[in-house]
Amino acid sequence: MKHLNTLTAAALATLALSACVEQGSTRPEPVAAAPTTTRAPADQAERNCVAAIARELGGTVSASDLRVISSEFSQAGTSVTVHVPTAEAPWACVVDRNGSVSRVYYTAEG
Repeated sequence: MKHLNTLTAAALATLALSACVEQGSTRPEPVAAAPTTTRAPADQAERNCVAAIARELGGTVSASDLRVISSEFSQAGTSVTVHVPTAEAPWACVVDRNGSVSRVYYTAEG
């Protein structure tokens, strides 16, 4: 009986491991999950930021693939945070009051 329990446990462990390998190889995980609330650019500052990020990424993603996470207006300009599907962290821009993008940067530490 002890031998049967050992064989059963080994068979179950093998099945569990093979299921993990099979799932991992057939369905890769995205680089970064999209935040739960993203949206298309709503105003000129956001559209300019999204376009600037797409240019910065050198055509690896389309501006239409980028989604705005947040946008904060201040006297100095607008700070826009953008989800890029291929990035591990958001990208961001600072847009001046005239609508010109003054800074594009990746928000990951490093």
